[in-house]
Amino acid sequence: MSRIWKLHSKDKPKGYLPRVVVVGAGISGLVCARILKDSGFDVLLLEARKRIGGRIWTDHSLGFSCDLGASWIHGKWGNPLVKWCKRSSYKLLSIPSGRIWFYTKGDFVPDYKMIWNYKGTILKMFARFFKNRSLNGTLTLKEARSLIAQSIKPHELPLLNWVVELLEAINGAPSYELILNEIGILELFQSNLLIEGGYEKLLQEASYGLDIRKGVVVEAVEYTSRGVSFHTSEGTYGAELGIISVPIGVLKRGIKFFPPLPDYKTNAIQKIGYGGVLNKVVFLFKERFWPSPHQRLTYLSASYKENGGFRYWADFSSVSPLPTLMGFSNGEAAISMDL
Repeated sequence: MSRIWKLHSKDKPKGYLPRVVVVGAGISGLVCARILKDSGFDVLLLEARKRIGGRIWTDHSLGFSCDLGASWIHGKWGNPLVKWCKRSSYKLLSIPSGRIWFYTKGDFVPDYKMIWNYKGTILKMFARFFKNRSLNGTLTLKEARSLIAQSIKPHELPLLNWVVELLEAINGAPSYELILNEIGILELFQSNLLIEGGYEKLLQEASYGLDIRKGVVVEAVEYTSRGVSFHTSEGTYGAELGIISVPIGVLKRGIKFFPPLPDYKTNAIQKIGYGGVLNKVVFLFKERFWPSPHQRLTYLSASYKENGGFRYWADFSSVSPLPTLMGFSNGEAAISMDL
């Protein structure tokens, strides 16, 4: 691993630099700590888990680099992760690509062009709501879906449900929590890229040379004008400055602050939502049973209640030793599985 990280200036400030403790070794905490260290600060990184990466988790138990957490870089134009990968010479793969194999109750839907045209029609219907954002400022995706369902033909309902499911997956929340004028409908048209070897390549590069203490749970943060004390499961760590980079759920419930944070901060923290759940499952098969040109499989159903229940599958065979499918569950279906 190179000692030279190419994504920021290496100019070091003159004079004394304080000791900093960063809490949380997800990608944001790692990058923060790395930039501080490269800038000359004395940095200690505390992580509650036995591994780094947070929701980035590359697994090798199936014989290939399989990202069980974050998988894709969504959108290659102007994306800082693409810039990072290119500067570090990491290969980016367009997986899955090509046509989608649509099916219903085990039957293949042959007219791909017809389905694609219907998708465009449905997206235009959603676009009409976007044009009236001032009138629909609180309209949810689920409510918009119900309105559109009243104006289309029965055989178009499966396509409507599919579009809603895609938007749920991209935005990481069930349709009833997604406000229409806040979601990124254009993300449906962006290119998605995989990092060959998995997201862990970014973790390895960002964490190189850092002092990281794993399995250290921060329970309380005590701060004064003289510095910060971090009371943890493994004792107390002191620093002149502290940076908290933990999941919003942990920030809401898992860490106490002394003195308490001001109301404007606690109110903002409590108002921040995280969305919902995206579950994954990976299967390896001895033989391929789906058409070889297709790298995506989607189940179409007229029943909205079936949305999110592992209806979308991506083909990862090109990066694994055997025919491989990764299935996704999102929205209300994924939440019910986790209860």
